[in-house]
Amino acid sequence: TLATATTIATKNKKYVTTTATNTVITKDDMVNVPILRNLTKHDLRRFYTASNGDLKTAAVRIVQSAAWRGITFPIDTRVCRIELQSGQFFQQGTDKENNPVFYFRNMCLGPWRKDVDATTFAVLHRLESAIVHWSKISPELRCTIIVVMGSPLEEMMEDDENNADDAATTAGDASTAEGEVGDENGSASAATSTAGGNSSGSNNNVKKKKRKKKSKGLTQKQRNPFFVGFNPRIDPEEDYYVHTNFLLVQRLHEVISKHYPERLSKMIVVSSKSGGWMKVFHTLSLKTHVKSQRTRDRITRIDSVAELKKYVDE
Repeated sequence: TLATATTIATKNKKYVTTTATNTVITKDDMVNVPILRNLTKHDLRRFYTASNGDLKTAAVRIVQSAAWRGITFPIDTRVCRIELQSGQFFQQGTDKENNPVFYFRNMCLGPWRKDVDATTFAVLHRLESAIVHWSKISPELRCTIIVVMGSPLEEMMEDDENNADDAATTAGDASTAEGEVGDENGSASAATSTAGGNSSGSNNNVKKKKRKKKSKGLTQKQRNPFFVGFNPRIDPEEDYYVHTNFLLVQRLHEVISKHYPERLSKMIVVSSKSGGWMKVFHTLSLKTHVKSQRTRDRITRIDSVAELKKYVDE
């Protein structure tokens, strides 16, 4: 396959109108280049490994990926400027194995305009730029992807509330151990506890209001632990909104697994036990959606951002 298809068409202009589903490119916008011009022996080995040692399948994938790259890069960042400014996907730091770490946030400040193509291009632009840079340092580069589900601000405040609750519980246990609570008081306490259980919904609403009030006046960096730059177009008092849907997740998985084989070291999904992981992806969770067992084995779920210390340098 590589012998008969030695060249592919690629952009000869920086700005060519493209989308993830449709391509508007004329012959004048393209030039023919050798397929292997931008591929190293390490890239060829990754495709071969991802094809389970099938040389013919690997060759076909290499040609298809080279053609895709030819019409995709360089990306016109004007079409995804808003998504780049949202800081939804970015590279920052390394993990314990010195792999570059990419963060993908499920929620960002301000409403999402639901442009799946633009979001895909923003992710690819950041991913490709970082891989080109890091590959010069380590040709065998692998990446760690951390998917942060939910609002970073709410998680931060929820941790504070949980710590306060734990302190109150500890104080209550100490008081009980000293024998300060009698049988009658114990019965009254149980009745109060039951009533509190029935009003858990009201308590949750009160907590949300407290969190919103507490967030007032915070800087954008304080509101967003993954702050990567000030965006004047986003009001720092904005609420967090979901910036993903199943179509976007499906598109990103398809593109990255097809054209960046064997680049994943591990994926860590930060999601609380309350079910945020399954609420977003429903029955088609990432592990269910990913066909490769080798890739599924690299996906791990943790309960809070604090647990990332086990995997990522501070």
